[in-house]
Parts: sequence; C-alpha cells; structure tokens
Amino acid sequence: MILDEVNLAEPQILKRPNSLLKRDPSLVLTESDGSVLGPGGTPIHPDFRVFATMNPAEYAGRAALSPAHRNRWRGYRMVPDPDERGYLAMTRRLVFGVQPDVHAQGRTWAGLADGVATHGVLASVPQVDGLLEALVCFQVALENATGQRFGSRARIGARRKERYVFTRRDLLSVLDYLASPLTIGSASTTWTFREAIQRYYLGRVQTAEDRRLVACLLDAAGIGPRTWSAGTGAATKTEKELPATPDPLAEFDAARRRLVAGLAALASVREGVDAEATRSGPGSSPRSSRSTTSASRARASRR
Repeated sequence: MILDEVNLAEPQILKRPNSLLKRDPSLVLTESDGSVLGPGGTPIHPDFRVFATMNPAEYAGRAALSPAHRNRWRGYRMVPDPDERGYLAMTRRLVFGVQPDVHAQGRTWAGLADGVATHGVLASVPQVDGLLEALVCFQVALENATGQRFGSRARIGARRKERYVFTRRDLLSVLDYLASPLTIGSASTTWTFREAIQRYYLGRVQTAEDRRLVACLLDAAGIGPRTWSAGTGAATKTEKELPATPDPLAEFDAARRRLVAGLAALASVREGVDAEATRSGPGSSPRSSRSTTSASRARASRR
C-alpha cells in the first residue's frame, strides 16, 4: 500500500492506518462491516508493506508529521534534488530515446536505446545537445535562486508570500512547446526557443527586479538576451533579420525614466510659480501684481 503525499492529510486521517504500522499489522473496518484484518481475523500476507511519500513541510499545504507518527515508520529514504546530470539524462531520454547508465553498489548497467523518444522531432535541431545542456544549467540555477533546493536561500521572490516554484515540469513544457506542430519548421530555432523561455520562465515572474535576476541567470547559461551562444550554430539569414529579443525590463526602465523626467519638470514649474508668488506678496497672484504695476506707471506718466 502506498500513501502518496502523506503530509497533505489531516491528522485525524493519519491516525486511521496507525495499526497497520505496528510490527503485527491489523485493521478493523469500522467504516464497513466491522471485519478484522490481521490477528483474530483475515490473515495479512507476510509480504504486506506500507510505503509513504511526501515533500518537505516547507512546501505549500504540507504539514509536519508528529514525532509519534514519524517514529512508526521503520525506514527512510531521502531523495536528493535532481542535479544537472539527472535533468540532462531526462531530456536526452525524451529527445534521443536513450536511457542513462545506472550505477549502483559498484556495478554499472548500460542504458538502452529503446527507440522511444517522445520528442524525437527535436533530434534534428542543430546542436540540440548544447541547447539541452544550457537549459538544464539554467533550470538548476533558477531552483537554487528561488530557494527550492535544500540549503539554498531565496534571492528571487524572497519577499513574496507565495514563492516561485520551478520544477522539471517547466523543462517538459519547454520541450513540448519546441516539439509542437505549431513551432516545428519555424524559420528560426533561436526565436522559437526564446519564445518558450519567455512563456514558461520570464512570463511567470512578477516584479522587475526578479525578472532582471532571471535574465542574468539566462545570460550565465548562454541563452540570455545578451549572451546567446548555445544550440543554433551559425545564424541563418532569416535569423539575422529577426529583431533581437528585447531586454525584459527595457519598457519598464523607459517608462520609469519618462516618469522621473516628468516629475522633475513639474517640480521645476512649481518652484517657479511659488517664487513669483512670493515676490508678489501674500494674497496676490503674479498676473494681478503685473497689472497693478502697469497701471501705476500709466498714472505716473499722465501726471
């Protein structure tokens, strides 16, 4: 029996199978006919086992298991976060249909090329290996920067109540987009790839500063707006004619500069009006002051 995402369950639910976690497991079906499984009832198979999976309590919606409940489980296996090697093996499996080599207890089992490549249409993309390596490098760096990995500290979205979450599903989404009938045969692999990055990564980030940091990680991996160098080889004429991918913050920065300039101009006009009003005296406007002065000069000339 497998209890998946066990720490999503409410405490009263977790208490129900406690008797199955004892050395001599048993269970009374009080919700049904009251029949007994285990000692005094229907025997339980000697190979019966209970397994549970869960994500850390820091994940949204999860709760920490009580010490008493955790103590009922006899063995633990902490699955480490996937590294670049694991992600690359996954993407190569999807694109080329090649299983990774397996190393365990001093032995190695060679991976099989079983021919099942769900995204095999991407295998013909020039230098696709370079694209996959750069994308995987960026994915791991982004997971670290958002504080998802054990021991990492969030630098992107650190002030958000709901943190950003980027997982292997985002890698799969990018590959799905690149392999979709709508994008296959596109004039520019570079352009299509950048559209996927915008859709599944940059487009999900909320603040300007966070977008800037994500763009920096893309640049570091060689697939950013300033350092594109992976996966396409020499640019074709069509690619050269395409407009460069804009800085995701360019429009924001331009708008900010226009706003600052407008506020400065407004402040300058306001200071000029205040200074003229001060020279005219309290309770009078600059226009009325000029009118009074002109009238006095006219009377003096008539005299």
